[in-house]
Amino acid sequence: MLIPSHVRISKAINIGTVADSVWNQVDDLGKWENWNPFFNNLVTKQVAYLDTANGKINAIQVESTIIRWEEKNATEHIAEMLSGNRLPMMSGWKCIPGQRSNSNVLADSITLQWYMDFQFRWYPWEKFQSIVYDQQLGPVMEKSLAGLKRLAENAQ
Repeated sequence: MLIPSHVRISKAINIGTVADSVWNQVDDLGKWENWNPFFNNLVTKQVAYLDTANGKINAIQVESTIIRWEEKNATEHIAEMLSGNRLPMMSGWKCIPGQRSNSNVLADSITLQWYMDFQFRWYPWEKFQSIVYDQQLGPVMEKSLAGLKRLAENAQ
């Protein structure tokens, strides 16, 4: 009963580029395999492209998990992930512009925050699972952000 029903795991990285370079990689779910270890070896999995409007993959099903964009604005993009009978998980990215330098010129840099929001039912096994989520997902999120940084900075 004392374990919360909501958990947010959040990681961030500084990237020497503009937000558009990051959104170019994040917005197309088909590009996630290039930087996101959660998407390694898609060729070995059952994959269905559910929405490919505007030449981008906007919704995808990998095995039994469906990922689709829920909201996009200039600074934050949020995707919903559905898997089996679990409650939906929200995953969001926020681009925070770099600070002005001494010369009052904006540097081409951003801080990218990636977070995952989990909601849990009252079931004890779901609540206890939430305790290890940061330990399981945190290192993979950090590796993903490093890969995303490499791609976005090289795209300039």
